[in-house]
Amino acid sequence: HSKKLFKSKKFICNQIINVGSNKYVKLKKSVHKKFKFNVLLLPEGYLSESVLLYNFVSNFLDYYKKFQFTIRLHPSLKNLSGELFKDKRIKISNKSLMQDFRSNKFSLYRGSSSIISAVNCGVVPIYYSFKNELSLDPFYGLNTNIVYNNEIKKFNKILMDNLNKNTNSNIYN
Repeated sequence: HSKKLFKSKKFICNQIINVGSNKYVKLKKSVHKKFKFNVLLLPEGYLSESVLLYNFVSNFLDYYKKFQFTIRLHPSLKNLSGELFKDKRIKISNKSLMQDFRSNKFSLYRGSSSIISAVNCGVVPIYYSFKNELSLDPFYGLNTNIVYNNEIKKFNKILMDNLNKNTNSNIYN
């Protein structure tokens, strides 16, 4: 998709170098029956992005208490976790990335490339966005599970609609 977009804007594609990480790992998709109410937060590596997802979920938990949330902070932010993230209803992960993927059915994310590996493990991706923003979604155009800022009811609906599905998303379908 990105290549088509660049070509439509008259960029010369052979002069573009991709310096991002290759997160693709072929993994066996796991069934998350035991952890079907667990949601992993995958913010980008910026403090503001972590606080954004954290505050959204903290507000969500004021209305809906069925789900459990864990935030996976970027390694550069780990030392700030105790100072900024005090809501006891949201756990801060200290597990390995793979353990987090195995113990969460859903992931609410921003531009984090870790979502690619999460989807490979069967995690249902839900993108947190703002209307009229340039998408940071690695699955742009493929993922229909999109929550716009402060759409708490829509987030609950996406979670409930996907709760008992065996497939991880429409990305692979």
